[in-house]
Amino acid sequence: MFAILRGASGRRHEVDFLNDPVLVELSMEATTIQITILLPSAV
Repeated sequence: MFAILRGASGRRHEVDFLNDPVLVELSMEATTIQITILLPSAV
């Protein structure tokens, strides 16, 4: 799995999880979407 994140300044951050399993959580409000990606082996 591969993720591209952009911070508030617009700077791009790339993350490669290789073949490790990940847990994805999604929370939504009226003006905000939060996506949390956890790598269970790192917890």
